[in-house]
Amino acid sequence: MRRAQRFLFTHAEVGNLFRPTRTGVPARLRRHRLTRGFGLWAELALSMP
Repeated sequence: MRRAQRFLFTHAEVGNLFRPTRTGVPARLRRHRLTRGFGLWAELALSMP
């Protein structure tokens, strides 16, 4: 589980690096992208043994 948490943290850090300026992207869009990203991560984690 610790490895999964580290991956999640790293994913968030990468997102912060590539995310445009905070004012450039509406909060709703950011939240939607974040939710979609977490959904993909959850799918990946569930498919693992």
